[in-house]
Amino acid sequence: MSGIKSNVQRTRKRISDSKKVLMILGLLINTMTVRANDTITATENFGTKIEKKDNVYDITTNKIQGENAFNSFNRFALTENNIANLYFGEKNSTGVNNLFNFVNGKIEVDGIINGIRENKIGGNLYFLSSEGMAVGKNGVINAGSFHSIIPKQDDFKKALEEAKHGKVFNGIIPVDGKVKIPLNPNGSITVEGKINAVEGIGLYAADIRLKDTAILKTGITDFKNLVNISDRINSGLTGDLKATKTKSGDIILSAHIDSPQKAMGKNSTVGKRIEEYVKGNTKANIESDAVLEADGNIKISARATNGTFVKKEGEKEIYNTPLSLSDVEASVRVNKGKVIGKNVSITAEAKNFYDATLVTKLAKHPFSFVTGSISPINLNGFLGLLTSKSSVVIGKDAKVEATEGKANIHSYSGVRATMGAATSPLKITNLYLENTDGKLPSIGAGYISAKSDSNVTIEGEVKSKERADITSKSENTIDASVSVGTMRDSNKVALSVLVTEGENKSSVKIAKGAKVESETDDVNVRSEAINSVRATVKGGLGDSGNGVVAANISNYNASSRVDVDGYLHAKKRLNVEAHNITKNSVLQTGTNLGTSKFMNDHVYESGHLKSILDAIKQRFGGDSVNEEIKNRLTDLFSVGVSATIANHNNSASVAIGESGRLSSGVEGSNVRALNEAQNLRATTSSGSVAVRKEEKKKLIGNAAVFYG
Repeated sequence: MSGIKSNVQRTRKRISDSKKVLMILGLLINTMTVRANDTITATENFGTKIEKKDNVYDITTNKIQGENAFNSFNRFALTENNIANLYFGEKNSTGVNNLFNFVNGKIEVDGIINGIRENKIGGNLYFLSSEGMAVGKNGVINAGSFHSIIPKQDDFKKALEEAKHGKVFNGIIPVDGKVKIPLNPNGSITVEGKINAVEGIGLYAADIRLKDTAILKTGITDFKNLVNISDRINSGLTGDLKATKTKSGDIILSAHIDSPQKAMGKNSTVGKRIEEYVKGNTKANIESDAVLEADGNIKISARATNGTFVKKEGEKEIYNTPLSLSDVEASVRVNKGKVIGKNVSITAEAKNFYDATLVTKLAKHPFSFVTGSISPINLNGFLGLLTSKSSVVIGKDAKVEATEGKANIHSYSGVRATMGAATSPLKITNLYLENTDGKLPSIGAGYISAKSDSNVTIEGEVKSKERADITSKSENTIDASVSVGTMRDSNKVALSVLVTEGENKSSVKIAKGAKVESETDDVNVRSEAINSVRATVKGGLGDSGNGVVAANISNYNASSRVDVDGYLHAKKRLNVEAHNITKNSVLQTGTNLGTSKFMNDHVYESGHLKSILDAIKQRFGGDSVNEEIKNRLTDLFSVGVSATIANHNNSASVAIGESGRLSSGVEGSNVRALNEAQNLRATTSSGSVAVRKEEKKKLIGNAAVFYG
């Protein structure tokens, strides 16, 4: 019995201990829950002050300089059924027009944010974070104007440092719908809730997504029914909550990126990080299923470039382009919903421009080339893999309307590859390695693949008061050269090879069921492909040169097309055009041999002339000779060969389908397909130069071949 009692007592003790553990865990969980709910925290010693009563945060700041006030948060995650009143300075401050909020972490909004200037909804409310922003289904933002910016981390830190001293970092305030501060290529803004503004809304990130529950509106002046969640959960704001509108009321969605994305999380492998140093993937994306209603204009713009803009020389844009292996893409998709403003512009631009002329002078430094063999080869080369793609899609359940002005739907893609390789004309001696017998080549090689693709697809409705433009343009420019030239005695063979491959496509599609119309003006539907190819290959050797080969291989395909299966209506003139313009197609290939002193010294001035001539006979069908003589012939027979191989195809077309309908007004219709070549030239030459009298005796073989 005593044993049973003892077991029962031990069991009761274990149960009691377990209850204590559960109670402690419960307390810990409750504590953690309380801390988790306390989701807005200010950065210490910055000047931001947070007061919370029930479900309402009152946030003020004493960091004020002129018309600017600043907040800094370690975290900003406003949960459902909570309200955050963001005051422009202190509650009683006046004359503050801009409130900049810096957040160290992702901005999360599932409650209501009220931007309060002088006891009313007003002022310019800014949120900045390098880690993105998400407005949930229950999230609401009320402001005079609202701007969310997702910059690169380094630039975010610089801007925050300036804010500590009461200064506004250059590039934060938008100008002409753009911010100059570089955006984080991995940053995003997602909106599922509502953004209500008096004067303007601006979202700036590499990736912007507006869900089908999202509503963005400007021109709102009465916020009485917008600032509270319910009678029980209210902001505490009283009095006249009507705002005064003084500015345009524009809505701006801007994804402008000039640097590649970085591998994140599980995708951040060592291989991926190494690959990023040699190849870039730059992408700007905007996708909307939402309702956008602007009291002013709407501008939706995705723009991606390979590097930062430096300057403009005439019509040519110059970029600091770090990568010759690069994919650049810009896309805008309005899948459904509404985009309604006075003027509406929806554009995607992808620019992959690489400009670099490489001249490498290799002296006495041997290195490994292809096979891994160590030899002092005079070598240079380049590799360019460049793609550019842009697209705009207006989905079948989407409506785009310019109520007072123009509707502009435009896609542009451009790729430019300017590259060159040249071996240096240096005379270098004593570079022979053991067993090489001086048979050292001079090599120049280049390969370029440049592809550009631009397209616009209209499946829904585009309507404008004035002109409606639906346009696509793709440009492809290749300018490449390979030049081999050396005077050093060790180089007996010169190889120059250049391969250029280009693809250029532009298209506009008005799908079945789509509708594009202008109430008072023209409708322009246009696709344009612009092409330019310049490829130059040269080869030459000095006194001891035995053979020169130059090959110039070019494959290029370009197309421009418009397909109409929907309805086009213009009050005045209707233009439907597809243009394919080749500005340049210039291929030049040539070889040249210098004086062959080696041949005179070792062939014609020696006693082996008869043996060599016998070998030549054998080479061209004569009597057989031994292998040694044939090998000597290979070494000593001076040959210059040039070859140009071109395969270029261009097309332009306009197709009106069975369901396509074209309607024009007083100025009629223009339907046109144009395929035009402006400058076509191909030259292939091969030659040898003898400058000394005795060299008239040497054997020379030359060939020039063109295929196209």
